[in-house]
Amino acid sequence: MDLGEKISLLRKNNNMSQENLAIALDVTRQTVSKWELNETKPKTQTIIALAKFFNVDVHLLLDDAAVITIDVQPTEKNHVSENMEEQIVSNNANKDNSNTKKLFTKRLIILLFIAFVLQIIYIIMSTVFKMSVSAYYLFRTGAYIILFILLVTLLIEIIKYFMRK
Repeated sequence: MDLGEKISLLRKNNNMSQENLAIALDVTRQTVSKWELNETKPKTQTIIALAKFFNVDVHLLLDDAAVITIDVQPTEKNHVSENMEEQIVSNNANKDNSNTKKLFTKRLIILLFIAFVLQIIYIIMSTVFKMSVSAYYLFRTGAYIILFILLVTLLIEIIKYFMRK
């Protein structure tokens, strides 16, 4: 019995779809399908996670000579479904945290870029075009107001980020 057959048997014995197993292991459904069809093999860490998830020995999964026999019928609520619920909650929390970090980073980069562009415009206007004193002060005041708004926005984003943790 090869690894793909064992994964399929364990999954079906625990009344799980490929989608549910994929969510629990933080992979795609297609990946689980490829494992079961022996098109690809799971990574070592994933094999260890599969063994823990299904509460079987890693050697049982890896040894082609070993055969998995199912002695008991699965119950509606067993250790696998409990493990799956914990994994799904954990994976969703990690994804939310990762998405929050990515969004925060994007906003920070955009704000810093805008501040940089304003400074470049300020330098060009003041040196190349030799603007009048009143126009210079007006532009400088506007640039400082925009920079102040950007800094306040950035500060609010930083506070939101740390409040979520």
